[in-house]
Amino acid sequence: AAAGGVAAPTAVAGAEAPPPAAAAKAAAKRSPVVSAYSLWVNDNRARIAQEMATARGGQKPGFGEVCKAVSEAWKQVPPEERAPYEQKAASAKAEAAAAAASADPQQAAAR
Repeated sequence: AAAGGVAAPTAVAGAEAPPPAAAAKAAAKRSPVVSAYSLWVNDNRARIAQEMATARGGQKPGFGEVCKAVSEAWKQVPPEERAPYEQKAASAKAEAAAAAASADPQQAAAR
């Protein structure tokens, strides 16, 4: 028994793991679909932060400063450079929709 005379929770005999569809549905909820912006940020944040540090004589910029600079840099990215990121984001969104549909066919039919 745990402190205070209360028994610690234990696994219920015969309890089974959730069915695969439930696990897939839960995974789909936990995995947000990434945007073209977030994909681009993942590829460019370190470079932008390094450029900022170099411009400051080696002093690292703060997180908020980097976020603002990255946001401003994204606004300047030409459409032809954005296209690959937008395609990857669209593919990820389609895959997430397919996974959600296979996880819960009733929800997919309602959409």
